[in-house]
Amino acid sequence: MRALERPTGERFWTEDTSWVELVPSIAVPSNSAKGEQVAVYLRLPEDARITQEGSELRLPPGTEIDRLEWVGRGAKRSLADVRGTRIDAEGVAWDHTLRRKRLAPDTALTGFEWRAGDPEAQVRGTQALIERASELPPAKKLQGEKLERYLAGIEHKNECSR
Repeated sequence: MRALERPTGERFWTEDTSWVELVPSIAVPSNSAKGEQVAVYLRLPEDARITQEGSELRLPPGTEIDRLEWVGRGAKRSLADVRGTRIDAEGVAWDHTLRRKRLAPDTALTGFEWRAGDPEAQVRGTQALIERASELPPAKKLQGEKLERYLAGIEHKNECSR
């Protein structure tokens, strides 16, 4: 497991032309009933190709794919949660989750990455994420049962194998 930081917030994906937004024909599920709050970004290594074996797509080493989710509307809209996978040079997949550091638009993100498919690494990554999230907004403003529900929600969402 390793710590991750994205100091430029959503600009990490939107201003870097090596990332491409995937636009599905059906809306990506979101917790928000207020409109589109989710986007998926993909970055492939230069000259790499996605291949197909039977009904499965194969992503080449060096591929990164992230699901970004925003909360809020208008000037208060901010990136709250990022979940994704990176395939390293040896073809090993690494899952990650990032959370915002502040309750503000374009805030930096912090989180962790762990080897995909490793249940123990998943648990360690989730626990580290919960510990970090408990020190950041909005958790810093919550107490008691509200804080417990918030952190339990992060734990539930981080069951990446689902």
